[in-house]
Amino acid sequence: MTDTKAWWASKTVWATLIMLAGVGLRSVGIDIGPFEGELTETALTVVTVLAGVVGLWGRVTASSLITR
Repeated sequence: MTDTKAWWASKTVWATLIMLAGVGLRSVGIDIGPFEGELTETALTVVTVLAGVVGLWGRVTASSLITR
């Protein structure tokens, strides 16, 4: 890994931000009308898991270093 890229070009950074947003929405109890309850919990869990998988995939397949 000798190439560099901006932080915003990192798949890992974006997947982690999405995962954190999913956890944050669940934590603050965002009211989204008829989709509350079990459906909301399931949807947020799925989004969080998918973001984690994409983050792991991004780190494993990364070919560039992240610069500040």
